[in-house]
Amino acid sequence: MLHSLVIGIHVAPIRTAVGTDTGVNADPCPCQNSSFSCSEEVIESFHSLFSRVLDPGSLCQQGCLGDVGYRYSHVTGGSKKIDRLLWQGGLWLDAVAASLPTTTTILNYTVMQGSPQIQTPGFAHYAVAWSPFHTNRIALASSANFGLVGNGRLHLVSASPGPSGLPSLAVEKYYETQDGLYDVAWSEIHENQLVTASGDGSIRLWDVMINDLPIRAWQEHTREVFSVDWSNIKKDTFASSSWDGTVKLWNPERPRSVSTLQAHHSCVYQALFSPHQLDLLATCSTDGTMKIFDLRSPSYLTTGPNTNTFTNPITAPVLTVPASGTEILTLDWNKYRPMTLATAGVDKMTKVWDCRMIKLNDQPQVGGICETQLPGHEYAVRKVQWSPHRPDVLATASYDMTCRVWTTAPLQGRSQLLQINDQHSEFVVGCAWSLYDEGVLASCGWDSRLNVFRP
Repeated sequence: MLHSLVIGIHVAPIRTAVGTDTGVNADPCPCQNSSFSCSEEVIESFHSLFSRVLDPGSLCQQGCLGDVGYRYSHVTGGSKKIDRLLWQGGLWLDAVAASLPTTTTILNYTVMQGSPQIQTPGFAHYAVAWSPFHTNRIALASSANFGLVGNGRLHLVSASPGPSGLPSLAVEKYYETQDGLYDVAWSEIHENQLVTASGDGSIRLWDVMINDLPIRAWQEHTREVFSVDWSNIKKDTFASSSWDGTVKLWNPERPRSVSTLQAHHSCVYQALFSPHQLDLLATCSTDGTMKIFDLRSPSYLTTGPNTNTFTNPITAPVLTVPASGTEILTLDWNKYRPMTLATAGVDKMTKVWDCRMIKLNDQPQVGGICETQLPGHEYAVRKVQWSPHRPDVLATASYDMTCRVWTTAPLQGRSQLLQINDQHSEFVVGCAWSLYDEGVLASCGWDSRLNVFRP
């Protein structure tokens, strides 16, 4: 899926199913305090390998190259094989096929300088999510070939404490999928489970304690599923939104969806539950609107327990906000102000909306007051997320390759823009605040990098 950076034209993906669902465990990291030893020729080979990264004067005889520590083991023929590299911040780099000193091939993950980063070559990231149960778990939804064709991968990343105050990152395991993954959400009821949205219209539930296949899969959407969100109030319910214009509500224990909202007549990019009110859900779409639904109103009528005929849709939003003349790609509820939301999209503008005029159980309304506009991005804004710790702070990710942090309540004479993070080299499409470490933000993009930093 591609957006024109200015006018938002869609390029529909042509898909080929590649691969199978299988989980792969990354090897556990060796102790960071291991004794390293090396020879002159190994040091010379490493110097050549990292010459563009490290100061040539930083080489030493103890297996330490400035910010990189390493070790090697002997294999057949007496040749040396590097099996682990350690970045000083704690980032491990797999080098499972690195034979020294004559040839060196590094696989899987790439070492970075600067803030904690990890790279997964061949898979562009679409979404990042921190676990609501564990401070050190991050999930990444990724797609091969930028999500246009080919398979997907769900990466599980550990974020252990690092010496710089920021977490050190390592891929613990990953799961292959037959089509690209566009979003991921952690369960609010089970600490080891999470759900993914796929380009083939499927939704899959995973358990991180199981290495092979998803524990459940659903196939009801007729187009790509672009977002998933788990309610943090009604914890046995999650929602999915799709290019088919619908939003579906699910219970992980049921074989079919609980209900379906005919939310828009075009692609629904995101659907999010209110963190304040049990039965409110907001959506955004290609049609330039944000809608808020009261889930107590029936959508498709059920005909009995666990059955649904999926006929006669009777969905109507309680509020429709004409947020933009172009596509709205993302939205988020403020975590402290119950009826305040932010939207962003192809018009490059992030907008904050006051929706307190909603009258539940009343006739559908059109409205919304735009409190604040946050200009600055050069291209479309793909993701917006309010801070879970401050009511005035939000982050945005954009196709201009930056992740930006804003305040809606700047000090007098100060800018609303707090920081521009430009460590990505491709579209930045996802960002997420840590739920436990205040001020820690993760961003991900089409350069296959996960970046964690503190604005």
